[in-house]
Formats: sequence, structure tokens, C-alpha cells
Amino acid sequence: MPDSTLPVHFGLNLSETYDDNIFLQPSKTYDWITAVSPSALFTMGDQESANENYVNLFYQPTFLIYANNSNQDNIEENVNAQYSHTFTKLRLGIGQQYQKLSDATVDSNNIVNRDVYTTRAIADYDYSDKLSIHGVATQTWTNYANGNQANTREWDLNSYFLYDLTPKLKLGVGPSIGFLDQQYAPNQTYQQLLGHLQYQATGKITVSLAAGVEDRQYQYGRNDQVTPVFDLRGDYQATDSTSFNLSGHAETYASASLQGQNYQDIAVQGGVSQRFLQKFYVNINAGYDNSTYNTISSNATNTGRVDNYFFVKPGVSWVPNNWLNVSASYQYSKDNSNYNYASFNDSQYSISIQLKY
Repeated sequence: MPDSTLPVHFGLNLSETYDDNIFLQPSKTYDWITAVSPSALFTMGDQESANENYVNLFYQPTFLIYANNSNQDNIEENVNAQYSHTFTKLRLGIGQQYQKLSDATVDSNNIVNRDVYTTRAIADYDYSDKLSIHGVATQTWTNYANGNQANTREWDLNSYFLYDLTPKLKLGVGPSIGFLDQQYAPNQTYQQLLGHLQYQATGKITVSLAAGVEDRQYQYGRNDQVTPVFDLRGDYQATDSTSFNLSGHAETYASASLQGQNYQDIAVQGGVSQRFLQKFYVNINAGYDNSTYNTISSNATNTGRVDNYFFVKPGVSWVPNNWLNVSASYQYSKDNSNYNYASFNDSQYSISIQLKY
């Protein structure tokens, strides 16, 4: 049985997936994909506590083995380091994450190999019993292995205050500003004005919402663009054995596959989990994305693309103890695009075993 007092924890994820469309294209290519993911976590302190310092160091490689398309074999990596220090009223944190990814994306309709470097600094200050001030600075660098895909460098600063209107409800407002350096496209600056809401009732319902508008300016090629933005997270623990979750966003992203284009992505997804016989769980998740592509440079091709993507994923898990999880799932996804090359449907059947110590 795992010893929770140890600062080092180990894990192993094993999965086998049959995917009938590994490249997410109209003409399907199927394969059996084996994934082996050992992991190690060093942790000191309690990340969930508001008043305790903590250090987290995490490393997980994932060995991907394709039965029929061995040229797609790869090793993904996830390295994450976090440190937080709490003073009397001030809490400071910094984190650095590196991800080496190799998966098919809806934007590219192909397996995309990329390296993502994310640096984040966080500051929270309790000005009074009711008023708190928050700031998050993020730097994200994405490098693609394919030279035809657009590398990006993005910097973002998000600041806001929260006022405790009631013991359960916090309201606030604040600006977010950013700069995007996108290869093969004009540089971009953007400003957002966001209202913030946090609601927590009796430990059963938790809602976090940031919503507002964004004004994006381009170095050249097109006029300013004003769009709605929001980020939603919600959880409802209906009973000890039944829980619901809901999330959504509206954001602008740089297209990796279509040079000189961004896409405005509006997404919502939710799920329900039901425990039965104490050790078994049945869950179902579903989601919908609308992606509207915008031309921002004269070298753009395949302009005017619009995607409507949805997925549904039922699954079942057996969790006999706190160190073993055995699960099976099925996922069906479909993208209806106004460009034939981007439309597809995909079915995935997976079984996985997770061990933790």
C-alpha cells in the first residue's frame, strides 16, 4: 500500500487503443497504439492548502508504439516543476513545464510533433478579509518539428481583484494583456477586460467564471478585431457517488497548419460520473467546439474555414484501492468542416491500467 508520508511517488500507466482514424482525415488509417507511461513525483508541502509552502517536481515519459505505422512511434515527455511560498498576506509561486507531444490535432488533421515550454509566475495578495488581488504572468513557446507549421511565442499578464460579496460568492474585475509572435504571420497584441465570479456552496457546487471582451491588434494585414472571451469551470457533487462537471471557453489561437491564420474557438464540454458497488465508476463525457478561422496575412491559404467538432466518450473504471485503477472507454468524434479535407469521424476503443505508489 502506498505510504502518503513519502516525498517521492511513482506511477505507471499502461494503455492499449484501437483507433480507426489515427490521422483524423476523411480517408481513414487504423492502428493499434500501445502507450507506456512511467512517472515520478517529488512533493513537499500541501499544494491544496492556502497557507503552506510546497515544491512539486514531476516527470513522465510516454512511449508510443504503433502496430502498423511504426514510423509514428515516438516518446512524449511531460516535465513540471512548481514552487510556492506563502508570507503573512502574500503568496508567490513559479512554475516551469516542458511537454513533448505527438498526437493528431483537429487543426492540422495529422499527427503533430511539437515541443511546448510554459513558464508561469503567480502572485496572490490578501489586502483585507474581503478583498484580494491576483496576478498571473505566462510565457508559452511552441516549436513544431514540421518547418511548414507556425512556431509561436506568447506572453500574457492577467490581473484582477476579488471581493467577498457573501461567504459563498466572490466578484471582481481586471485586465489581461498579451503579445503573440507568430511565425509566417504578423505579430499581435491584445487586451481583455474580464469580469470574474467564484461561487462555492457547502462544498457541493463550485463555479469559476471569467468573461468579457478582447480587442486584438495586428502588426499589418487586417484591422483590429473585437471578440467575446470567457473561461468557465464548474463542479457539482450531487451525492457521495454522483458528480457532474462543466467547462467552456472562447479564445483565439494561432493555427499551426494554416499559415497566416488564427481561429476563434468556442467550446463547451461536460460530464457525469456515477459510483456503484463502492469500487466501480461509470462516466460519460461529451463536448462541442466551433472554430472559425480568420485571415491575418496575405500568404494565407484555404481561407474561411469553419469547423464544428463534437465528441462523446463513455467509460467504466474499477478502483479497488488507492493504488490501482483499471478502466475501459470508447470515444466517437466527428468534425463537420466546410473544407472536405478537414472533415472526419473517428472511433477509439481503449483499455488502461494505472498503478500508483
